[in-house]
Amino acid sequence: MLNLVLRFYSGSFDTGFSGELVDVSNQVLIAKFTFPASPEMPQLYKQWQDGLRENTRLRLTSAGDARLTSHLKKCEEAKRALEDCSQKWFRDGNFYVLSEKIKNKIPANETVVRINLVFSHFDVNKDDNDILRRLPWQLWRGLLDSGDSKKSTFALSEDLSEDYTKRNRHHHVLKSPVRILAIFGSDENGLNQKPEKEILNQLKNNNGVRVQIEEKPNRDRVNKLLWDSKWDILFFSGHSSSQERTGTIQINDGDSLPLDHLKEALEESKKKGLKIAIFNSCDGLGIANVLIQVGIPAVIVMKEPVPDSFASEFLLKFLEAFVKKGQRFSLAVREATGRLNIKDNDFPGATWLPVIYYSHQNQPDYIWPTPGVITRLLTFLFKFFSPRLNVIKTGVSKIINTFKSKKILFGLTVIVTASIIIIAGISKLLSPAPSICKSWNGVIHSIEFTPDGKYLATSSLDNTLRVFEIDRLKPEDVIKRDELLKKQIHCEEERNIVDLSFSSDNKYLAVADMQSTINVLRLPEHGSGKLQELKLKSSNFPKILSSIVKISFSNNNNNYLAAANISGQVELWQIQDQEVIKIQDIRDQGKYKLQLRFSSDKSHNNYLVMSDVTGKEFWWDLKKSESIDPEKVDITDIKVTDGSISSCKKYECNKNITPNNSQIESFKNIIPSPNGKYMAVIGIGNDNKNENVELWEQKNQSWTKIEIETKIEIETKIDTKTITDVAFWQKDNKTSLIVATTNDRNLLLLTLK
Repeated sequence: MLNLVLRFYSGSFDTGFSGELVDVSNQVLIAKFTFPASPEMPQLYKQWQDGLRENTRLRLTSAGDARLTSHLKKCEEAKRALEDCSQKWFRDGNFYVLSEKIKNKIPANETVVRINLVFSHFDVNKDDNDILRRLPWQLWRGLLDSGDSKKSTFALSEDLSEDYTKRNRHHHVLKSPVRILAIFGSDENGLNQKPEKEILNQLKNNNGVRVQIEEKPNRDRVNKLLWDSKWDILFFSGHSSSQERTGTIQINDGDSLPLDHLKEALEESKKKGLKIAIFNSCDGLGIANVLIQVGIPAVIVMKEPVPDSFASEFLLKFLEAFVKKGQRFSLAVREATGRLNIKDNDFPGATWLPVIYYSHQNQPDYIWPTPGVITRLLTFLFKFFSPRLNVIKTGVSKIINTFKSKKILFGLTVIVTASIIIIAGISKLLSPAPSICKSWNGVIHSIEFTPDGKYLATSSLDNTLRVFEIDRLKPEDVIKRDELLKKQIHCEEERNIVDLSFSSDNKYLAVADMQSTINVLRLPEHGSGKLQELKLKSSNFPKILSSIVKISFSNNNNNYLAAANISGQVELWQIQDQEVIKIQDIRDQGKYKLQLRFSSDKSHNNYLVMSDVTGKEFWWDLKKSESIDPEKVDITDIKVTDGSISSCKKYECNKNITPNNSQIESFKNIIPSPNGKYMAVIGIGNDNKNENVELWEQKNQSWTKIEIETKIEIETKIDTKTITDVAFWQKDNKTSLIVATTNDRNLLLLTLK
């Protein structure tokens, strides 16, 4: 991560601002800057601020719909005016020049740039200082973010001495188990804290997490918890307010606690390991100032009054990105706010509210720990035995009562009973169908069929991997979840799957997840039995911040397997004697791969084809184990570039292959059928809004759109639905197209007319 400091020295919105941009890691001055004047900015911010506060107040007091609608319109107008003014400011030439300097500074192997905004030496009136801290700096991303997955994040930061930085720097990976103290203060005026409690309760005893929830504690209880116990994360939900450089939290219905009164307790908690503070409450910049003064490394606050429904949604999305996906702390905040843009109609500008504050600009981004084997085993045993404690207790009591008078057998009885419990737990651990696998609620985002059409594998947003035996399922049947569950032969939970691939000989399933874990499973030989995991040797994929994005088997029976991660690293294996042996590391073949496939020419030479986000392709000769110029390969390659489909051969591309009756305006992806005769095409329709899926057939070296039908009452234009995956299913000499979308519980089955 490139870590920069944007330090403001002097100026005002009436005259403009001056300062400098510094590379923190190398202490190198990149540039000095002068930002333009914007006299109207403070007043526009004040209008939006007043509108947002009134909007929050009306919702808490359950104002009438007419009054709320009228005010919401004014709030939206104020938000739009502030947004227009801010974007105009960020589009100024000085910002553009500085943006180019920042982009040129980002190393090729980095994807994230963090900009720390420092106002500590700000020689100007405090009102302009305050407005600068509150501005929606994320609107600057339009100039900073690049098309090759470079992402920028913003944070407020303190300009502290180097000695302080060295003494207080924490390791960036949290240690397991992560200990969370969650304080729920007053819920007066109808504040709904139930969703946040449910979210935190779901973390309890899961993934090496310990959560202690305190509801409406008194100040002595809060003080004692911070002094006497060790915490990694402090969370607060309730009412709060800021007063210049300090803040107050309402810890219960009758007591408001100035955070200054907790300084000593917070300092002690920080010495014991407190790393992150999340105050999911209103008007938190003053609170952040106190937390930063005592040296809490990373803080999240809401800079204005926040609607409770937005606060709980933000917490959910943040924890999904930070805990489940393993995102960096700042990227998790960015993803959470980005996914909540849909709330803007109800709370104009609410996605601007979450603010990150670091106690020093050199503070690394925290990362959630990956649970170890022992932690996962203990987590499972807890989940398995917790609902069965009464049964176990009753059984043990009966045995003890039976042998109470026989002291010689008593000790043996206890040992045998404990052994049975442990063996039962281990047996359950090895079972292929945990209880969560009996229900199926998450959106399906990956589907894959074996070439012979006998097996189907899916991954879903409920973090499950499922395999179904569908040999007896007819192609004309609607594929309903409830029916599929009856045919389920394998299920794994807590897997953030990113891609699936079946081998061409119908024997193996390869699975890759966001933690860079790759599994190869052997399918049952005779249509029944458990899947067996093959040992995969010598994978060098990093486990942190380098998620695998694609995995693929070769399309012939030599069982090559390739995987690529987001950093451009590619590994190639081959299945030999029931082991997955790595045969090649392929590096520096371009970054941020989105596509990975195998191809063969007329002479049966095999190639691995990789493409990055720009559409540029890199070819690898499997026989010679070296990169090869595509111009030397006699293969016709169909690909999507800049929204268009091209048929290319030796750098000569034909961009006119789209059938005249196609309704797609901008193409996103293509999926060829196993036999190469058909091609599923996904893109945005002529209305520039809806995603379409079309089926094309190759005839006489040209492509023709063919009609498809379905028993489900939908159009082939998937109205306002987002297509998550498409797969071909070939069975009984029939070809069907299976579509998974975000809106449909069942898979959509489209067949040729």
